[in-house]
Amino acid sequence: MSDKNMTNPVEISIPVPWGHIAGKAWGNSSHQRVLAIHGKQDNCGAFDRLIKLLKGSYYIIAIDLPGHGFSSHFPPGLYIHMINYVVAIVDVIKHLKWQRFHLLTHSLGGQIGMFLNALVPHLIDKFIVIDHIAPSYTEDESAVDYFKQNLDDFFKMEEKMKHGKPPVYSYQVALEKLTNRESVLTNDAAKIILERSLKKIDGGFTFCMDQRIKLHSFPSLTVTMWNNVLRKLNCPTLYIFSSERLSVYEIMFHSSFKLIKQKPNVTIKTAHGNHDLHQNHPERIAPLIDEFFSKERSKL
Repeated sequence: MSDKNMTNPVEISIPVPWGHIAGKAWGNSSHQRVLAIHGKQDNCGAFDRLIKLLKGSYYIIAIDLPGHGFSSHFPPGLYIHMINYVVAIVDVIKHLKWQRFHLLTHSLGGQIGMFLNALVPHLIDKFIVIDHIAPSYTEDESAVDYFKQNLDDFFKMEEKMKHGKPPVYSYQVALEKLTNRESVLTNDAAKIILERSLKKIDGGFTFCMDQRIKLHSFPSLTVTMWNNVLRKLNCPTLYIFSSERLSVYEIMFHSSFKLIKQKPNVTIKTAHGNHDLHQNHPERIAPLIDEFFSKERSKL
């Protein structure tokens, strides 16, 4: 592949036991390898505008997580848990036969990346997390209630999927649903997500994502348990926090935020924007990513 593929990606499909993982390959396969993992209810298109602005020499594989975009859904009857995503990413890495690579992640993708760093640290060279730090904590005394609520929600979702029909929208209404979501997307950013999120049917469009991904996929970890995951982040790591969310993270995840600030291998940057700043304003963080990936690793 030539460098022109940083503007003209190639569609890829990676086999996994339950189907395939779809995605896009950007750049020259002889360059720095980067695996890009998007956030919840997005798809690999979330990185399109950002990747086109990067100046470094990369080979970037941006995937659709299972149940997102063009990727297969997880098997029926399965409650989707964080570890399911981790296993799926390991399957992708094995297929690619990558020995070491960089991770570029956002939100849910960042959580998956943190577990990958903890469980298969020998594979990760450098790690970037865009606007996330930890899942919601679960205290010891509320763990059973947490699981029960998740189980109830899952059974309700199964019944809805079994007997209900997916809503049909016009393209404009589907676009408005994305531009008006909690983390507002610009029209340009939302249109890219819709390219891999909509299925055309008679009368309009339906969203093709697995409805189960709307449920909590977070592991039920206490503050102590999650901070033990973060302590395993020993590769060079860059956190890019959005200006709108930084104070929330500092308050809600105080001990985790304090922990990462004290780690010598962690760099923290802030950019103006909301949770999806990499989609809405990629020009604000592309230079940060290039700078971080281009730095030589310390020999210590």
